[in-house]
Amino acid sequence: MQVLGTTGPSDSLTCSFVNVTFYRDRQELALNISACVFNVLFAISSTFFNSVVLFAIWKTRALHTPSNTLLSGLAATDLAVGCVLQPLYIAMKLLEIHQHLAPYCPLRIALETLTMVVSGTSFLILTFIAVERYLALYLHLRYKALITCQRMAFCLAISWLLPVIGALSRFLLSPRAVTSIAGSIIIACLLLNIWAYFQIFRFVKRHTTQIENITSRLQASGSTVEISKYNKTVVTMATLLLILIVTFASFVGVTNAIAFGGKPKRALSITYTVLVILIFATSSLNPVFYCWRLRDFRQAVFKMILNERQ
Repeated sequence: MQVLGTTGPSDSLTCSFVNVTFYRDRQELALNISACVFNVLFAISSTFFNSVVLFAIWKTRALHTPSNTLLSGLAATDLAVGCVLQPLYIAMKLLEIHQHLAPYCPLRIALETLTMVVSGTSFLILTFIAVERYLALYLHLRYKALITCQRMAFCLAISWLLPVIGALSRFLLSPRAVTSIAGSIIIACLLLNIWAYFQIFRFVKRHTTQIENITSRLQASGSTVEISKYNKTVVTMATLLLILIVTFASFVGVTNAIAFGGKPKRALSITYTVLVILIFATSSLNPVFYCWRLRDFRQAVFKMILNERQ
């Protein structure tokens, strides 16, 4: 359903469950052009960096581990942002700039739906990573037998399937029902993440001195893994989770302020666009961040680049 209304210097558009207000002035034009420019740059960098990471994991046998299987899934969602979501967003902004609003609704609904799928998948994968890192401590020598790449691949399938079902349910269920279900899943995942990282950091803090005095190594996944390396992985994943929560919580807050605060104010519209740019930018920064933090990934990427040059 598409309903267009004009009030003064702005247009309002209703596309099914999406309400949009367009401002027709130079400030909005400059904002939209800037959004297009930034997203073109971040789409290119996201596609390149995440493709390199995925190719490095595929080419490097030493990286074929359960934890890296989940990390490759996270890189795949970031790649989807650069290859799919950002091009759709740029196309949507170009329609606004040229005031071609007829095809705007299908494009906006597609973008909203796919964004829900990709962001939900990223959140679930980060939750699975937290649980997997906890199990690496809890299971000790049984980890390698119980936690396999195939089982982590099954977790990735679940991480994609649930958000797809949730996104499609917006067309079948009432907004209140969708919000209740999604909210329950998000709260459950947040509590699970908090519990897992609390257990991990408590264990590491309690045993660091003992481990360093005895062997300076921690038995996990059936082989000796330096506790500093394990800590780096845990802190890196916890940081990515925190960034995702902060950015999307801010985005949801601004979206609700626009939806339930009556007529949208210019400041909220600008904040919304800036947050979208920042959220998309994280897909370019994530692979750089964990390659910088995780030596195995960094070495694999450098080795692959050097081999390609030769």
